[in-house]
Amino acid sequence: MSCPPRCTPPGKPPARSGSNTARSERGGQVRPVMLELAARSIGGLCSRVLRFGGGQSLEGLVLTSALGRRVSPRRLPGTAGVLMLPVERAGVLRAVEGRAEAAAVPGITGLTITIPIGQPVHPLPEGGRYLGFVFAEGQDYHQVERALATARQRLRVAIG
Repeated sequence: MSCPPRCTPPGKPPARSGSNTARSERGGQVRPVMLELAARSIGGLCSRVLRFGGGQSLEGLVLTSALGRRVSPRRLPGTAGVLMLPVERAGVLRAVEGRAEAAAVPGITGLTITIPIGQPVHPLPEGGRYLGFVFAEGQDYHQVERALATARQRLRVAIG
């Protein structure tokens, strides 16, 4: 197996450049090999914290690069963070109270609960989902950490 373009044997054109491609040679035939299916650059909603000039998202930058176009990402100033809300115990999600109070914390820019009420939940590693996500922005990481911690304290999760 080889990784184009630098690892391509002399005289053989690379299948495609990039870190997610490989080639396999069997019986004199060179063919591409799938390494990943539905790969993500950063897990799900977490990429919302990465903001770039011109309103470009991380996903947009990745796709632009994959199309062979030049990208020059310029992060916007400031600090941002995301708190992935864990499922604390197994059961059925009955309620998530205090959302408005958590969202009102200075610096909080978003709060998303991703598991619907009434669904069975399991903590990691048995479960495969977070309860949701809290997003924050601030002048420095101390401010962002405080905002996320305060918002988490205001949430009351009922699992029965």
